[in-house]
Order: sequence, then C-alpha cells, then structure tokens
Amino acid sequence: MGSIEKPKRLYVVFHGLFAFFQRRKARTIEVYMPDLRETRKTVSGAVEVYSPHVYRAGNWLAETGIWLGADLTLQGVTAGDAFIDRKRNVILKGPNRRSAVPAYARIVFPLPAEVIPLREIPVRLGIDIVGSSIDRLRGSNLASIPVFRYDVPDITVLGLGKHPWVPAAVNDTVTLHVFAEPETPQGAEHSHSEFGKAFELFEGVDLRLAAPLMLPRITDQLPAGVSVDELEDLTPRTRRLAVVGRIRKAGGNPADAWDRTEAYGENPTACTGGGADEDDDGEE
Repeated sequence: MGSIEKPKRLYVVFHGLFAFFQRRKARTIEVYMPDLRETRKTVSGAVEVYSPHVYRAGNWLAETGIWLGADLTLQGVTAGDAFIDRKRNVILKGPNRRSAVPAYARIVFPLPAEVIPLREIPVRLGIDIVGSSIDRLRGSNLASIPVFRYDVPDITVLGLGKHPWVPAAVNDTVTLHVFAEPETPQGAEHSHSEFGKAFELFEGVDLRLAAPLMLPRITDQLPAGVSVDELEDLTPRTRRLAVVGRIRKAGGNPADAWDRTEAYGENPTACTGGGADEDDDGEE
C-alpha cells in the first residue's frame, strides 16, 4: 500500500470589505465582494471605470486578480461545522435574502472547522453602527481580519474554482489570502462610507457607520502556521514591497524590509464589513 499523505491545514485570510452570507441549512458561507467601481472623467474628457479596491486571491505576496463576475468555490477541503460567532462579529439575524444589488464577485465556502476573528474592534450598536435595521443586528465586535480554518486531506486537489491559485505549503500549512481593499492610501471617509455597501447586498437592509472606525494594531494570539507579517493591510504592504525592490537593487537582503524596527504603518481605517444569516435559527 502507498503511504497516506499527512493532512494539512488551510487558513483562508480575508482582508477588506466582504459580506458573509451564512446559509445554515445548506451549510455553506457565501462571501461577496461589494462592487465599489464607479465612472469618472479623465482630464481629456474620456470616461473610465475606477475602483478604490483591488480584488485578489492567492498565496501570500503572490495574490492574483479576481475578475468581475467571478463565481468561485473552495474545493478539496474537509467541511466542518463552524459559523461566524455573533459574539465576535456583527451578524444580521435571519431570515435574509440577497438583494438585486450585484456584487463584484462571490466565493462559496463549505463550513470551516473554525472561524478565527483577528484584529477585533468593539462596536456599539445604535451609536457606531446606525440605520433603520439596527434592531436586527447582533454582536458587539467587528473582526477586521476573519480567518477560516480547514483540514486538507490532499493538497493536490485543493483549489479555488477557475481562479489561478497553486497552493503552496509551508510545513503542514497552506494559507489563502483574499483581498478586497485599497492598495493605495484612502481618506478616513472611505472606510466610513463603504461599510454600508456590504449590507446593501441583502434585501431591505439599512445599516451604516456613524463615523470611521479606528482599528487597533494586531496583537492577537495567532493560529499556528500564520505569521503576523502576512496579516498586513495591502496599503502598507505596497510601501514595504517598494522598499524590498530598492534593497534588492542596492545588493542588500530583502528580508530587511520586514525589520520590525522600521515602521511602514498599519492602516487604522482599514475596510471591514459584516454578515447575515439566511435562516432564522432562533438564536438571540
């Protein structure tokens, strides 16, 4: 008999603005990327489509673009039984339905073995988050970096639909990063105004931030196999990679760009969204 491959772990790390739609009966979590594209005129008068967000997925530092209208499914993992905890994130109590507002893209995930909330910030319903649907919202924290953990019995069948991702393991861990956030600096009003875009994807929901939320530094106890470096927001990471290029060109060690004594700045107003339950499970 051939040898049985040792099971590996997959962590899916979400950076930015997402709407998580928990389908409890179907035992899936649909993750939607709100479409922030808008049209604007150039100095020449031409009309172009612009988005402050980039949409990418893949291995750390090698994420590739997700195309408009992509409908992807995570494959090759062992399904678990974990949902997003209402005590650790804001969730719109069901029943809910998708609205007619189109998303930029959707990724369907089987239930993970664990949902790990990182970089949490306390929120006060009715004060920090307002709107006519506030009485349907549950939770007192926003996890700005949610992480799904899966068991992976065979890395060779791990995939993300037609997205060009080739999983790469470090020791016994694979990490898939999914981005829906800016790669260049945005004003504080950006994260303030976009929060409601996640909830527009659900029918008849009116929720928004009363003011920008200032997110804390990353001080969480991290799961085994996840490093603090790969949790960096995309905007400061872009600055860091520019330094990597300069160090390399000068003949230095690119690893010096991750010297913790040299600050590149976290993004204190990084994008973050929320979720909704499709089914009413009776929980309060």
